Amino acid sequence: MRQIKERQMKMKQRKFVIGNTYYHYANPTEELGRNFELMKSYGINMVRTNEVWPGWSVTEREEGIFIWDELDDYLAQAEAHGMAVCMGIGINDTPGWLFRKIPDLRFKNWDKNVSNRRIHSADFNNEIYRQYMKRFIITLVNRYKDRECVSCWQFGNEIRYNVRFCDSDAARVRFRIWLKDKYGNIDTLNQVWGSFYSGFADIYPYKSSEGEPSEGNSAHCIDTLLFQDWTIAELIEWGAAIVKQYSDKPLFHNNYSTPEHNHWNMARPCDLVCMDIYASTYEKPGYYNGFLVDTAASIARQQKKPWWIGETSAGQYGTFNRKDANQKLIEICVIEQIAAGSQAIFYFRHKAPMREQPHKFSGSQTIYRRDETPLEYQETCIHVKEFVNKMEKVLLNAIAVSPSVGVYFSCSNVRFGEEAGFGEIAVESAGGARSLWNSLGMPVEFLSDAEMAPDYLKQFSLIHVPVCYLIPEKVGEALKEYVRQGGCLLVEARAGYINEHGFLYRYQPGAELDQVCGVREDKFFLTEKEKIHMDGEAFTARELIQSLRLTGADAVAYDDSGHVMAARHTYGKGKTLYLGFAPSLDFRIGSGKYSGEEREDGGGENKLDFRMEKQALFRKVAKIFDLKKPVDYEGGDPDLMVRYLIEEKNMYTFFLNYGKKPVEIRFVTAVSVYKNGLWGKETYLINVEPMSWTMVKLSTVNEKSKGDQK
Repeated sequence: MRQIKERQMKMKQRKFVIGNTYYHYANPTEELGRNFELMKSYGINMVRTNEVWPGWSVTEREEGIFIWDELDDYLAQAEAHGMAVCMGIGINDTPGWLFRKIPDLRFKNWDKNVSNRRIHSADFNNEIYRQYMKRFIITLVNRYKDRECVSCWQFGNEIRYNVRFCDSDAARVRFRIWLKDKYGNIDTLNQVWGSFYSGFADIYPYKSSEGEPSEGNSAHCIDTLLFQDWTIAELIEWGAAIVKQYSDKPLFHNNYSTPEHNHWNMARPCDLVCMDIYASTYEKPGYYNGFLVDTAASIARQQKKPWWIGETSAGQYGTFNRKDANQKLIEICVIEQIAAGSQAIFYFRHKAPMREQPHKFSGSQTIYRRDETPLEYQETCIHVKEFVNKMEKVLLNAIAVSPSVGVYFSCSNVRFGEEAGFGEIAVESAGGARSLWNSLGMPVEFLSDAEMAPDYLKQFSLIHVPVCYLIPEKVGEALKEYVRQGGCLLVEARAGYINEHGFLYRYQPGAELDQVCGVREDKFFLTEKEKIHMDGEAFTARELIQSLRLTGADAVAYDDSGHVMAARHTYGKGKTLYLGFAPSLDFRIGSGKYSGEEREDGGGENKLDFRMEKQALFRKVAKIFDLKKPVDYEGGDPDLMVRYLIEEKNMYTFFLNYGKKPVEIRFVTAVSVYKNGLWGKETYLINVEPMSWTMVKLSTVNEKSKGDQK
């Protein structure tokens, strides 16, 4: 316990980190000094290196022979220029001699294809490989743990699967051990799976190239995918424990920027939560930026840790066939990351590498060209630097506002959905729900299965279950108890069709949500467009339609044919609203993709109108459940994202406009507006220009609004 407290004390930041990536081997050593100076000119105070390439393979080029010269020179130059270093532990970059020594080391896919990439290619289930990896970690940490410029450790880089599943002998052995730990004996497994195995040795991973055909068994599939997630988290836990034996400097892992990974489990062994977010590279930048930002912020709040952005857009990302990055978009994405509570951002990257293969063709991804002349993205970095310098005390001491809405995000639902065919909907419905509430000024927290317990849920004014086919029985029990005790529950169509093993519930919605919501499914069908009538207004429902049979609830919405499409219910002390359609899916397009001029199918209805409809619908939902925004204002837009930070008695509200038209905001109480590094006079009205952001300050804060993240 004492060690934990000491590590937490060391995590109290004295300086907001504005970082960049500069690999010590990717460019000549003689360029280091002047590039550190260039980085300092646009605000960089920490650099990261050695986390992937170069990493292990460059340092230990022959077995047991370590070459530290280039990394030593790098640290010496960093110290000379007052630059802190995030030292990577480059286990992803496996040395060539180790592949030759261990013939069965490469990742093997289900179809026996092997990974030929330099990084992320070794089977970390292999115990012999683990021994060599441990030796390298200990050697690296002991060499640099006392260097003052080394501020923190980064374990690996975006550890994930380049192949669907590693079907090696080592992986199979660990899979069987994992199953035995989970089920205890083969009879219990057979009972759950509906299988007839004689022993665990007979079981191969789902879709394995060996063993009996297994496709079609949902429980087998889900357990294979859960094991896959577990192996990543277990590797990080294993490596973090080794580092912490020798150093008390904070350690993190930068999670890959896809929502479908179990970022919760990967963050648990670390001292802080870290996410890589390249919002400017997506077709839907506002949607993805906010989605991933709230994922990281939610985990940090739940695990009571700070959180960082490990990589973010410095410019255009990619090699070919990519549109140029919008400089204003990059700035707004980075500011939103900061406004949500991140205490560090690392750009990727400073300049195009001379040697490194993966990124040498993406020179415009950088802030400087190879010849050390700046690209226009440097201006964005300078703007961010000026803002951070002005607001640093606030940013380091502020806390995020307490979320009023908890959005259930089931990693199992997403992972199984990838195989069963609803994975995209599972992810995008959760992301759309987040964007919808955020556009209305309601702070949101994502809830994984681990947080779905009545004692944790009771802090939220509303729990929102988006399109979620798979709901475990325990989650259903938690939601039932939460509502019984007085909680409010919003459920979208097709919730709880299957349990945690992929088996169909007796009734839909399952997991006893039929009791909690007082409805059961009548019919399910797909539609391009269906009119839903509610409180004298018509809304457009698309894609998923689920008509309802009332089993205690009161109908509140119908389609043109008279089918019940939404129902309210009282259960215990709480209340529920079940929607037989999926408004969140209209918001999955997110902010920044569609403008008012773009039309659906060459002249159909405006997609922006669909989002505005859903905003109007959710304003009704907010009234039903008596939800209040942390700051009282009028106005908004589907393209306007809102963030809140509280420091002492001040509420700082960020309005981030990802759209193509200005948005007018009217306040009930006068606010101060931040512009060009200065606070203006108090006003009741502001305009947020297209592709820009505005921050306002309200000097009186309700104590109930304060969160507990830090």
